[in-house]
Amino acid sequence: MLWYLLLVVTGCNIKEDLSDCPPADSYQISFRYYAGGSTDIFSRRIESVRTYIFNKKGEYRTQRLSTRSELETFQGITPDLEPGEYEIVCWANVSEWSEFPVNQGSLRSQTLYSSYYLRGEPVQNFDSLYYGRQSITIPEYGTNSDTVLFHSAHIRMAIYIEGLETTPGETAINRAAGDPQGWIVLRNFFVGYDFMRRVTGETDSMYPTLTLTGENILQSKFDLFRFGNENDIEIDFYNGEGKQVYFLRLKDFLRDNNIQAEEVEELTIPIYIRFQGISVEVSVKEWDSEEVNPIV
Repeated sequence: MLWYLLLVVTGCNIKEDLSDCPPADSYQISFRYYAGGSTDIFSRRIESVRTYIFNKKGEYRTQRLSTRSELETFQGITPDLEPGEYEIVCWANVSEWSEFPVNQGSLRSQTLYSSYYLRGEPVQNFDSLYYGRQSITIPEYGTNSDTVLFHSAHIRMAIYIEGLETTPGETAINRAAGDPQGWIVLRNFFVGYDFMRRVTGETDSMYPTLTLTGENILQSKFDLFRFGNENDIEIDFYNGEGKQVYFLRLKDFLRDNNIQAEEVEELTIPIYIRFQGISVEVSVKEWDSEEVNPIV
């Protein structure tokens, strides 16, 4: 049997002219993201969606990119598919920081990687990814619809440093890529995701860019692929002369501050490091409520 696959997105806003809406008997897949709550906040967090369709054997069939404007018109897709069983996998907010393999193999062979890693460059950041997966059945007769529920596939890191010797007046501070004596060196995070949303591949290091705020505090905000409480991520801190002044195991910080990385969808981990003489104070940055509250 010849497979015929085509994805189209059409407008369906009940407040507008319905002439562009899909026929009443068309098959629709809606997108939703609840962030662990009861309110759909999909439009607040997601800019674009890449939808991948596989048959029931896990063989790749087709894909579709839904842009922000298309999602504002209809928050989902209307696929024109032959009757049968399919597996839908969606990745949201993919930019030039993420890359998929060139081959269009099976569901289990697909992997998303950091683009920096694939180019052999130091990782600078990760996309704020979201993930959804759903098995669907297109009926032979009649109408039907399904919903893909999205989940966060990233964790935001927010590091604040006070009292570390810096260059006065400098607003953007970042050591040369590859320099082992950077201001901050983050190690042992994963650089790949399989299509079941499991981190995979090798681990890598990154040198986050620091910004000097008006309070003379260095800050760095970036995303990582999701990790659990028992992770191997380490953070080294250096002063202006390239001397290591502190070492942090992220799993210890999570345990000491009762942060559950596996249980929160919208999670920001705010690490506040304060140097005062020869002492170092490490805590959650409580004086920025936007960063401390991890649940939307």
